[in-house]
Amino acid sequence: MSDWKRFIFRVSPASWRTAAAGRVRELPLPPASRTGGSDPEPNRTASPTLQRRRSAFLTLLLSFLAIFLVPVLIGGLFYGRIEGALIDHASRSNKAMLEQVRVAVDGRVSEIEQLAAQIALNPKLQWLLDSTDYSDSQDLYRFIEFMKDLARYGTVSSYINTFYVYFDNTDTILTPSMRTDPHLYYHKIAAYDDMSYAVYREQVLQTYHQRSFLPWTAYEGRSGVITYVQSLPLGERTNPQGTLVILIDETQIRELLDQIEWVNSGAIYIVNERGEVIMATGTDEPDVLSPGLQAALAADSPDAPYVTAAGEEMVVTSAISAQNGWTYVSTVPRAIVLERVNTIKTAALWLVALCLALGAAGSYYMAYRHYRPLRELVHTLTRGGQGTHERYANEYDFIRQSFAAAMDEERRLRRTISQQTPVVQTDFLSRLVRGHIDASAVTEGELAALGLTFPHGRFCVILADIDDGHAFMREASEKEWALLRFVIRNLGGELLGSRAHAIELELGRVLFLVNLPQDGDEGELQMRAFAGELSQILQQRFRTLVTLAISRVHAGLSAVAACYGEAIMAMDYKLIRGRHTVIYYDDLRDRIRHYYHYPAATEGQLMNYVQSGDAAGAETTLDQIYEVNFHARGLTPEMGKCLFFNLTSTLLKAASAVNLDEPPRPADSPDPIKLISDSATAEEMLAHTKTLFRMLCEQVRSQRPSPGERLYRSMLDYIEAEYPSSNLSLTSIADHFALNASYVSAFFKKHSGENLSDSITRRRIEACKALLADPSLTISDIAGRVGYANSVGLIRVFKKIEGITPGQYRSNHFQ
Repeated sequence: MSDWKRFIFRVSPASWRTAAAGRVRELPLPPASRTGGSDPEPNRTASPTLQRRRSAFLTLLLSFLAIFLVPVLIGGLFYGRIEGALIDHASRSNKAMLEQVRVAVDGRVSEIEQLAAQIALNPKLQWLLDSTDYSDSQDLYRFIEFMKDLARYGTVSSYINTFYVYFDNTDTILTPSMRTDPHLYYHKIAAYDDMSYAVYREQVLQTYHQRSFLPWTAYEGRSGVITYVQSLPLGERTNPQGTLVILIDETQIRELLDQIEWVNSGAIYIVNERGEVIMATGTDEPDVLSPGLQAALAADSPDAPYVTAAGEEMVVTSAISAQNGWTYVSTVPRAIVLERVNTIKTAALWLVALCLALGAAGSYYMAYRHYRPLRELVHTLTRGGQGTHERYANEYDFIRQSFAAAMDEERRLRRTISQQTPVVQTDFLSRLVRGHIDASAVTEGELAALGLTFPHGRFCVILADIDDGHAFMREASEKEWALLRFVIRNLGGELLGSRAHAIELELGRVLFLVNLPQDGDEGELQMRAFAGELSQILQQRFRTLVTLAISRVHAGLSAVAACYGEAIMAMDYKLIRGRHTVIYYDDLRDRIRHYYHYPAATEGQLMNYVQSGDAAGAETTLDQIYEVNFHARGLTPEMGKCLFFNLTSTLLKAASAVNLDEPPRPADSPDPIKLISDSATAEEMLAHTKTLFRMLCEQVRSQRPSPGERLYRSMLDYIEAEYPSSNLSLTSIADHFALNASYVSAFFKKHSGENLSDSITRRRIEACKALLADPSLTISDIAGRVGYANSVGLIRVFKKIEGITPGQYRSNHFQ
């Protein structure tokens, strides 16, 4: 369907409602809707339509939910595996940290054993173990040398609290700094808090030990120690001669263990090969293992995942040292080990819950969003329909049937519009030839939409006036006149072919718009041949006499109005030439006129140019009027003045039509009529008339202010409203209009001819002069009302502009 037909169809929404009315009955509405009343109350029972709408909405909602739940379900399947991987990772991390503990402690134990080996292999030690009498000075010297060696060995490790050697043969204890007996050493120097002297002597000094580490015990009431005992000499199992005792500072080892991040949250047990707890951290009973942990160690399965101790589930991890056979056992609360896992798990569950909530809300929103246009479309289609008992599956089925009916209605409307095509074409061409259409803005697509084609660029207008058709018509009725115009239109169309378009203008007038391809005089010759043939056929076959007026050939669609004007002018000469003739506009230039030619149609065209502000069009029309009346042998001076007075009358009427109080007046002659009458030649009259019309067109255009003019007026209004404020300045005005201050200054000076600050000052001084008339106001009061902070500034500016102070101005003008 063509564009203009679509336009007519689009602006007729009633046609859609009419087309849908046949389908509206299939979705029953409440009685109020069928009768054009208000919508039913909300508490009424839902109609079948609403139920179907809910079912359609539910379908959309379930579809969105299904799409949303697919990735959620897939994520749920992978969640279990991810959780197991995280737990395994936490267990591996726990195992790795326990290995760090083992390596660190084994390193310190290795330092102790190296120290023990150095002392045990010292040559002086073996002599001292074998000797029983140290009274000789040489023997005492050896003791001293061995003590120096012990002092040097003491610097090997910072973890050693102290160490000494017990000589069984002399019941002597030798330290890096002293020599004493066991009883004195135990009671006066270093005693175990939970071990008696007898037990100490029996189990530590006189029992065979091979790299033995005794369990942690309190020492000197201050700190705990781990006792390393090695019988001497090395390898002597049946009759040891001495004992090396090294006391390891338990605090140093505990500080080492505290560097492991989870030690403070759990407990670490170091168990020797005999199952004794050498030391423990993070527990109130460092010497005792929990029953569950003892069972796990006894069952040789210390890596059981969880053990319940003190009512709390613990994660158990163990590592065995290949160096000394110790077992390192860590027990950490499951909540601590899996803290990050639980955090991630909780976050994941909250995220899933949030996703489910947002997904449900989003699905509902998307379903509602997609359903809303459907609901509104159904409501639009059902508006004004009549209810019936027929039902449809859902809204989509209803819309499909409604659009099918609308398409049927569209086809019917197309046929109706096609029948109106000649009427539309005639209206367009009629307005085109009269100059009511801006021909330069008409595109080929718009012409094609109207069914018009102008393949060539030259045009000519032929007017046919019916002078006498009574021999053809039975009676002078509208029907007979229409039949006669129809005959002329079709006959002219057959003679001119597709290059011409016929228009019925008036009761007895037909216009032919001819599109000519040829250049030169060939087109004009064809028009002359057409005129003669048309007149002859009408007279001979239809007994009808016509007068034909033919314009000149012009180039461009915008010249069609000029062609029409020329044809009108030519047709006006029927009064001189007589009826039943063919009048050519070109022939008028050879005729001597004694009166001016200024028809009403040309005057209307001139006024149209003025009302649209088209000065160029007005000047062109004036040139045509001048050309017709003066160049074809000219007029008498009296008739020429009458013509220009008539044009001046048109000027006055045009000024009144555009709501101007008075016509434009040149600066040198305020009276336009006097300006014309004082002109010496016709060329001057034409020049002054064109000037007046051009000024009038400019005034018409000036009444439509430009954006710059509107901004300038807005600035003046803002200054008028804000001049009493002392904050009014170039910056405040620029901020108010969101413009750059430099631009505002240049823009204001361009439109006003003065600086913005000078304009503000001038307005304030004017206001000050008006206020000086009131004797009750002081100069300070007036200064505050016109935007000055004090009277000093006002007096200075006032004297600069007026030459006197405000007080002198008041004395001179108001006293």
